[in-house]
Amino acid sequence: MRLADQPHCRDSQDRSCRPLLRLSIATEAALIVAARDVQPVKGLTHGFYKYPARFSPSFARAAIETFTDQGDWVLDNHVGGGTTLVEALAAGRNAIGVDISALAAFVATVKTTVYSDAELDHLEVWAQKLPAAIHARKKSIHFADYADLGYYRHLHHPSRWRLRKAIEQGLQADAD
Repeated sequence: MRLADQPHCRDSQDRSCRPLLRLSIATEAALIVAARDVQPVKGLTHGFYKYPARFSPSFARAAIETFTDQGDWVLDNHVGGGTTLVEALAAGRNAIGVDISALAAFVATVKTTVYSDAELDHLEVWAQKLPAAIHARKKSIHFADYADLGYYRHLHHPSRWRLRKAIEQGLQADAD
């Protein structure tokens, strides 16, 4: 039931009976349906990482389409899994997001990075080299610049030497 249709609002000048936003019945209904969407999160890049506090992409899309126009900016000040940013970009909006969590920032960056066809072709060629490049008995190169950036942070434990070596050999395959 819409706010204005509630019995106590029919002949009242009560401010609580006035709608905050003037939305058409169809738009209001679309937002409500999207907010109640319980379908599994899927589509676009939403499945790349299942952020614990994620919400429905259909609700994000409905809100973006209701309150912005193509080319507008959408700000997500708690980016989380990047749902709002992904949906904003897919809807033709510009998007910017911030989050205190480094993981959230990383996930959102990965989910919203668009690659050119040439970059995707390069990635495919590299992926085809990987099976031949990775072998426990082959030497690998330590990438000091990656270490300086912190990419080796959790790879120094003795139980992870195979993973570290495979990553180094995979990176080396791209350099060859």
